[in-house]
Amino acid sequence: MMFTIRLATRMEFVHPDDVARAIGNAITCDEVWGNTYLVGGGKDCQILFRDFFNGIMNTVGIGLLPDSAFGNAPFYTDWQDTEES
Repeated sequence: MMFTIRLATRMEFVHPDDVARAIGNAITCDEVWGNTYLVGGGKDCQILFRDFFNGIMNTVGIGLLPDSAFGNAPFYTDWQDTEES
C-alpha cells in the first residue's frame, strides 16, 4: 500500500500521552461537549510522506527510491488545525 500513496501526502504524528491528556482535560470541561476537536502533534510533528519514507529507507541502508516507484492515490492523513482545541 505504501507505494500507492502520493509522496506529497501530509502526515502529522501525535504522542499517545498527549491524546490521553487531551481526553482527560476534555472530560472535565463542559464547553467541549457536543463539539469535535482535532488533536495533533503540531508543527514539529508534521512531515511529508516523501521525507518520512526516505528517512526510513536511508536508515535501513536502502536509500532513496525514484518518484516513479510511488502512486498518486490519496491517503487519509493531513496536518491538523488544532488552534481551537
